[in-house]
Amino acid sequence: MADGYCEDEIRCYSGSSLEGSGGSCRNMQTDSGRISKVYKNKDEKLARDAGISFSINMIVSLPMDEFNDLLSKHELNEEQLNLCRDIRRRGKNKVAAQNCRQRKLDQVDELERMLKESRDVGRRLIMELEQDLEENHRACREINEAVDELLRFRNLNPSEYTIVNNDGEAKIVRLTAAGEPKNSIRAVPARSNIIPRFM
Repeated sequence: MADGYCEDEIRCYSGSSLEGSGGSCRNMQTDSGRISKVYKNKDEKLARDAGISFSINMIVSLPMDEFNDLLSKHELNEEQLNLCRDIRRRGKNKVAAQNCRQRKLDQVDELERMLKESRDVGRRLIMELEQDLEENHRACREINEAVDELLRFRNLNPSEYTIVNNDGEAKIVRLTAAGEPKNSIRAVPARSNIIPRFM
């Protein structure tokens, strides 16, 4: 890449491949208003000083066949012909470079849009996860309160006893130093630290 130009686009408009028959080169053509914004002053002065009467916009924006017809309809010397070709090549390259820069900006805009969309989805999923965790904790509290109430109804201390699932049957057992047995019906709430931090 040179001077901020896209290599493929500059190659498309340079030398013998300036006006190839391929669609990619043809798609680079823009209207005269855009071309006049890209460049004018220097090439207009060169053309005027060389005695070239037609506009820079015509030199650059016309299709190749029409450009050649334009040159053939005017009695131009070799220097004027070369200048017209140079102006056309420079104009095409400048427009190609502008197109390249615009595509880069469009890509950045699209990536920023995708990033915002991803963040919005992430925030929504985190909110849903927080709601699910809150519901999980609430359900666990209700289950454990029911177990404690049943033990107290049996005149047992909930901190010393628990209820286990023994082959499909509920059975009251004394707690050991190991804490709640694996088959205890007391509910264990999900960990809150599973929620990721999201920027």
